[in-house]
Amino acid sequence: MSLHKYFEHLNFIDYFYLVVLFFLFYVIQFYYKYFTRPNKLPGPFPLPIIECAYCFRGDLKQLFVSLTKKYGDIYEIQLGGFRRIVLSHPAYIEKFFTNSTKHAKFMPRFPYSQGLEELRKTVKGISINDDFKSWKFNWQFFIRAILSPNFNNEAIKWSNLLFEELEGYWKSLGSANSDGKEWSLEVDFSKWFHRFTNDMIVVTLTGERSYSMGSYYNTLSPIKPSYPDALIEDSNRFVKGISQLIVGSALFIFLGPFVRHYVPFIRGKAKEILKHRDFLFERLDKIIKKRRQEIEVMQNKDLKNDMLTSLIIANTERDVNYKKDFGEEIFPPMTDIEI
Repeated sequence: MSLHKYFEHLNFIDYFYLVVLFFLFYVIQFYYKYFTRPNKLPGPFPLPIIECAYCFRGDLKQLFVSLTKKYGDIYEIQLGGFRRIVLSHPAYIEKFFTNSTKHAKFMPRFPYSQGLEELRKTVKGISINDDFKSWKFNWQFFIRAILSPNFNNEAIKWSNLLFEELEGYWKSLGSANSDGKEWSLEVDFSKWFHRFTNDMIVVTLTGERSYSMGSYYNTLSPIKPSYPDALIEDSNRFVKGISQLIVGSALFIFLGPFVRHYVPFIRGKAKEILKHRDFLFERLDKIIKKRRQEIEVMQNKDLKNDMLTSLIIANTERDVNYKKDFGEEIFPPMTDIEI
């Protein structure tokens, strides 16, 4: 009898027993690997499928603070199908964060996660990049960009301009209810400065305005800023997308692929986060392409001093420090930007 004909004769109870049998086999294998692991360390007891994700209550920092208090400076935790060793003492992690790329024994990076790979974070940027060659390349250009005097001057300039803009929003809101008297206003600093920080980061990194303060102002006042509404709404979506992607990364770190792809409620959340990822990457690609075109057109004009421009022109003839610092033999011109 073929395998197909055998399953044809199974009823509902038989399928139920079969599922239970497979689950028991998975549980036995799961705990066999757990109890026979080498170099056992203290840590929370894992459960099948969700592992130690049950310890997570929405605050990643609070999770590791509580685990450190309970298990000490070095412990293990099962997440995403992997056993992870957590170090919580400076003496253990000092060598991980050396600034020297030549003498570093370890690359400062986030532990590997299949979920972060699904978010396409493990081969891009610096903090979560687990490709050493890519990380080293990005790190050297990143350090070069942020140490540029022009970049530092640009950051100071925008911090003053954005605070003046913020002060203008407060004055407008306070004056609307002052009845000709000296204006005053009670504000929620956390909401305003969260948006101030977003605007500051976006403009210094990309040279593009996000107007998240203006978007928040629109929700509080009938008097709208002079910026186009479409620009403010799109920028607000961009900032919200960054926040959602950062917060949603915890879901991809703590939950395995089976839970993310097949559990109904979590599957919907995972798809929503992936939509934010696609939108952000598409928007960033457009910003990078636009800036490259601007640089090509502005042959004899001063360029912007944001980090994106510094990264694009780094180690090219348009970089004032090109021959002075690195030279043509050390790094090739940067032809692609990894976010």
